[in-house]
This record gives sequence, structure tokens and C-alpha cells, in this order.
Amino acid sequence: MFDQNTRALGQASAAASNWFWNFIISRFTPQMFTAMGFGVYFFFASLMIFSVIFVYFLVPETKSIPLEAMDHLFAVRPVAKANRVVINELRERDESVRRTMSESGMDDAVQLEKARERVGHLEHV
Repeated sequence: MFDQNTRALGQASAAASNWFWNFIISRFTPQMFTAMGFGVYFFFASLMIFSVIFVYFLVPETKSIPLEAMDHLFAVRPVAKANRVVINELRERDESVRRTMSESGMDDAVQLEKARERVGHLEHV
């Protein structure tokens, strides 16, 4: 997840990194088979096992998190609970905004009617 100011550069560097590592793997795999034989399979399997452990413990789940809350998601520790913590905080903030709106007399029906008036006004322009 890249900030909008750095998204193009971030995606370009991610694509370049992907191409680079694909080249390295394809370049050196034949030599690895010559030197290690079937041990190459154990090498790549150990990398996959390590990646599962790495992702589980160090990469938070981003499901249902808006882009604006990603920085906060990656700051929450422990990572395994980060998604639930951020979701709960977003729900509390949403409920607080709704409560404030209803206390000030601005309920959803009023907001909907104002939005319809604005759209109707724009259609006539």
C-alpha cells in the first residue's frame, strides 16, 4: 500500500524488484541443480516455509481496512490482532460520528434529503 504521492514510484520499484528476483532465480537454478541435485527442492521448500512464518507474524491482514487507515494498521502490534483492533476503532469512530449527528439533529434522512437536493440542483444546471 503506497501513499498517493509515491504510488507510481512504489509500484515501479516493486515491479522492477519482481523482475530482478525472477531473473536471479532463473539464472542460477540450473547451477544449483548441478551443485545440489535434489537439494534444490529442499532449499525452495524451506524458503516457502520461512515465508509463511514471516507473513503470519509480520504482515497484518488488510481485509476491510480503508486505504486511509493502512498506516495505522501497520503500526499496531501484535500484528496478528492488528486487523481486529483497527476494525473496532473504525466502528467506534463511526458510531461516535453517527451519535454526534443524531444529537445535533442531523439524522440519515435529513442527510439523504440534502444530498438529493444537491443532485437535483446539479441536474438542472
